[in-house]
Parts: sequence; structure tokens; C-alpha cells
Amino acid sequence: MNDVLVLVRPEAIRVTVPSGDGSWAGIVEEVEYRGDRVEYRIRVGQTLMVVIEASLQRRARVVAGDRVGLEFVEDAVHLLPVEPARAFVPGDVPPTEAQPASSPML
Repeated sequence: MNDVLVLVRPEAIRVTVPSGDGSWAGIVEEVEYRGDRVEYRIRVGQTLMVVIEASLQRRARVVAGDRVGLEFVEDAVHLLPVEPARAFVPGDVPPTEAQPASSPML
């Protein structure tokens, strides 16, 4: 099985009741009310996810410590293959900007 990186915007995740059918679930670590939206920090395994919902979308009060389900807006999920040998490391120069070793520095 190949590893993939799942990319999804925080606004494209919905907090639901955990279903127990193999879908994603986590524990709410923090809830921040920010006027027109609510930001949740939810621990799923070793990963801390941020979920943003409009205040009017909330169906039930969710508090820190609650176990919740997570539902993704299907067309907002992007999968990228994980290629450890090609991972970007801060400070690396992208190949398109690198100087060939034999060219003189001007």
C-alpha cells in the first residue's frame, strides 16, 4: 500500500456524531468562538486537525473532550503521493534555481 497525503481545507470538514463505521473520528481539544465562525482543534490519532464551521451551521454544542466524527466535502479532498526521497526540506534550493557545479559564479 502506498502512503498518501490528504489535503483538505478546514472549511470543507464537518463535525458530526461519530458513526463507528470506520469513518474518521477524533477528540476535540479546543473550541474557539470567533463571531461568525467556530474553530475546532480535533485530535485524530497523532494528527491535530483544524475545522472551521460557520456559527449558524452548528447543530449541537461541542466542547473540549467530546468524541466527534469528521465528514469531508468530497470534491474538496485532494490526495498526493508521499515521496520521501523527493520531500522538500527548508533551505533546499529548487533544481530550477540551482547553479550547475561547473558554471562560474558571477
